[in-house]
Amino acid sequence: MPQPGGSNDIFINQLVESSLDFDQDTFDRILHNIILHMGFERAITGVIYPFLQKIGPHRSCSTLPVENSMSSLCCTCVIS
Repeated sequence: MPQPGGSNDIFINQLVESSLDFDQDTFDRILHNIILHMGFERAITGVIYPFLQKIGPHRSCSTLPVENSMSSLCCTCVIS
């Protein structure tokens, strides 16, 4: 489980791995657990932003699961 004060590299790597595998269900489950246990703000600043920085320069495919998951996340947070 994510630790608010711990290293988040493992979670970032899990998100990267599920993105490269085009496994949206796993990506969504990992993302949901991170937000659930860390809270939205800490999840964004500690995991999501570093994840996006990590994949940003290497991304060449616009159909990665992160696209849909991040869109869903934003819609869910705005609507909720």
